[in-house]
Amino acid sequence: MEDWVWSLLDLNEGILTELETVDQYKYLGIKQKITVKRTMNARMEDMKMKAKSYVNAIMRTTKTVPDKSEVLVKMWENVAIPAILYGVEALPTPLDLASELETIQLILGKWILGVPRSTANSFVYLELGFKPMITRILMTKLSFYLRIKSANGCKLSKKCLELQEADDSFVYMRNFKEYLSHYDLDVTGIDQTTPKLVLGKAHQKILNDVSEKSSLRLLPLSLKPWKCQKYIEESRWSKTLSQFRSMNAGLGNRDTYYKNFAVYVGEGRILHCPLCLDGDNDEIHLLTSCRVMRKHRYAIKAELNRSIEEILVRLKCTYRIDDSCHLLRLFLGQERRLNRYQLIARGASLTKLVNSFFEEWSVKAGRQLPRRYK
Repeated sequence: MEDWVWSLLDLNEGILTELETVDQYKYLGIKQKITVKRTMNARMEDMKMKAKSYVNAIMRTTKTVPDKSEVLVKMWENVAIPAILYGVEALPTPLDLASELETIQLILGKWILGVPRSTANSFVYLELGFKPMITRILMTKLSFYLRIKSANGCKLSKKCLELQEADDSFVYMRNFKEYLSHYDLDVTGIDQTTPKLVLGKAHQKILNDVSEKSSLRLLPLSLKPWKCQKYIEESRWSKTLSQFRSMNAGLGNRDTYYKNFAVYVGEGRILHCPLCLDGDNDEIHLLTSCRVMRKHRYAIKAELNRSIEEILVRLKCTYRIDDSCHLLRLFLGQERRLNRYQLIARGASLTKLVNSFFEEWSVKAGRQLPRRYK
């Protein structure tokens, strides 16, 4: 950009002031470039950098913090998100940026829950109450739009918005419509659209995804969306519950080391239970069907001196159900009036059960096969 110097003369005071043009400046804390596109690109890089910086800072939080998981969730929601999305309502925000920010958010969420990165994304939204980034950005833009359009809105801002609505060449409105179309919304009915409606559509989309994911068959669904589940904390029992609810308990399914001691197909994936060879190598078979593990299900106490097997039998009789997935969802937290003590006891018993699984596998393989904690 060429250097220009403007000279302004105050006729009343007789003072000559020189103003030099610059290629960028800050307005309300946001870098402004000489074009909207450059401003948008600079803002995108700043948002990604902030998101990564906050995630790294949160992950480094000392373990001496009480209620660590709850603190980390609050730090992300109340400190990081407002800083990352500051000013996003006033600038075009490509959907690709929302996807990149979403990837960063999910890394943090899965780390807090203690589940691998291969876990379905919907699990993070339902367990921690995180909203998808595209939902957060759309809600911010929608609130901004409705505020300008209201009777108390700024007349100048309203005029600018009307100009953008009348001409499709403006990138801001095109971008806003892209976000609306993600949830099958349209700008023509925007007056009846509210952030609450957007949240409802986002939640329904997540539930639809859960119904299609076989790995989320054991996930108990909360009646209160966008809330962090009460069992989540920085402890082994809590992380074990998370791993069972997401069917990622680490039974060696995808570990290349364990493939040498079991039946597997392609890329080391173990398909059949290495102990009884009479079922899938998953959490459902481990808890309900494996003949070798049955003695451990009876031996390991889960609560009130009752074993895992005894609790499953009680739930089956009480609720009169035959579906294994429904039965295990009750065991993993969906049972009515389940208190914290019971959750702790069940999580701890599942940890012992997985340890026993690897002990039995070691006996069968004739070699020590240690459990690899995530």
